[in-house]
Amino acid sequence: TKSRDTVPMSLIEVHAYDYGEFADFLANQRHYAAMNCGVVPTQNDLLKLQLAVLKNPSKRPEYNKAKELIDKCSMQSLLVEQLTLTPLDTVTTNKEGQFSLSLGRND
Repeated sequence: TKSRDTVPMSLIEVHAYDYGEFADFLANQRHYAAMNCGVVPTQNDLLKLQLAVLKNPSKRPEYNKAKELIDKCSMQSLLVEQLTLTPLDTVTTNKEGQFSLSLGRND
């Protein structure tokens, strides 16, 4: 192939989960987020705390607490890292980013 015509495309795994199990997992995560993630600092708040720490190192515990809360309540943490369900099937996209998946219905 001609290198100028080649577009690099990362391969992505696509997972299919049982609807009922995933709905239960999502409901549990929503409940956790509602109870523990009601007042999460914004990235702007975190930047202000970083500047405050530079000026006054005694503010580091406040910064660490805010950073921990942001990390604990992120989408990555709540939905990806804590997902322990077994997928029904996993497919990987091709170099064009396309995939096909066929599963039977559970009526």
